[in-house]
Amino acid sequence: MLKKWQNDWGLVTNIIRVTRYRERLNSPQESTQEVHYYVSNRLLPVEKYARAIRQHWYIENKLHHVKDVAFQEDRGLRRVNPALFSTCIDFALNRLRYSGELNIKGKLYEISLNIKNLLNNEKLML
Repeated sequence: MLKKWQNDWGLVTNIIRVTRYRERLNSPQESTQEVHYYVSNRLLPVEKYARAIRQHWYIENKLHHVKDVAFQEDRGLRRVNPALFSTCIDFALNRLRYSGELNIKGKLYEISLNIKNLLNNEKLML
């Protein structure tokens, strides 16, 4: 299989296949199975690949998922200064986490109901 891509991806020496099984409680679809492929140009022990892949998904779940769900970042296309929008979202997310908020989406909703909630919260202010 690897020889198929050797001309285009000459540095690739390994293809890693990860099959994920996920069970969701209280969901009509109780379990799912997904297959993901990763490429590498280094020969490492399986444990190191597993650690690197888990770290990648930790970041994805910790940051990108929260930004997408709470701030709906993927919903709108920002044509002018997309980095500025992303930086503002990162700043807001960091302030909320610094203040000890665990439910980011809930806190954003609470703040949206009354701006005084934001201005009176000393933990969120600089």
